[in-house]
Amino acid sequence: MFEIVRRASLALLPESMTRVKAVTQQNLALSKIVCEMQDGSVFLDGSKDSARLLYYLRSGEWDIKVIYLQRDGRGVTNSYVKHDGVDYDGAIAYWRKAVTELQRMRGRLGGDSVYDLRYEDLCREPEQKLAEICRWLGIDELDHGATFDAESQHVLGNSMRLNNVTEIRFDEAWRKKLTPENLRDFEERAGALNRSLGYEAA
Repeated sequence: MFEIVRRASLALLPESMTRVKAVTQQNLALSKIVCEMQDGSVFLDGSKDSARLLYYLRSGEWDIKVIYLQRDGRGVTNSYVKHDGVDYDGAIAYWRKAVTELQRMRGRLGGDSVYDLRYEDLCREPEQKLAEICRWLGIDELDHGATFDAESQHVLGNSMRLNNVTEIRFDEAWRKKLTPENLRDFEERAGALNRSLGYEAA
């Protein structure tokens, strides 16, 4: 309902709609420039904003395919606490909201345009999963060992360029970091949603 109201409001505010179109065109220009520099045909946008995706789809400028990446909510909430400075209650609320929005967006997309991927599967079988994604996209398979070459592939401003990470690592720190109380709170407030993604209670 909110999205319907927002779309109607934008239609009544030409200046705002012009701004949305301008930003979309800027992103289109950037993706074309990067593809030309890399001699490629596919641009990977790593943003996680479902509203951004919605505007991209409406623009009709791209042939969009979506990698729908999910991770155990307990791992995500632990990461929020660690990196964003929020308390655990706030982390659970934020995760629930984000996942619910993504699921609504997922429902708008056709089956052939989405590749469902779990973080845990990617970490355990990176070669297999990356090969599957490449086949799904119709592109040559990538050497996953070379995908972390920070010297040539970082985007300015992305902190990963400063890290010495050269491999995909499976992070389950939440199993040690979260207290029994944290796990109970998560189960009460978000356990059902987490199980709907395929994750069992700890």
